[in-house]
Amino acid sequence: MGDTAAVTGAFHDGTFEGQSLAYSGVPAQTPFRVYALDGPTRVVVEVATS
Repeated sequence: MGDTAAVTGAFHDGTFEGQSLAYSGVPAQTPFRVYALDGPTRVVVEVATS
């Protein structure tokens, strides 16, 4: 994880039968958006900064 104040922690809880569970910690209610990209396949979570 890079140097950021928007995300205070990240945790990957594992993968089972092709499904993964991960958590991101933020210091307060913060706007965010989530979307998928291809090539390579991945999920992106963008967290707003103040």
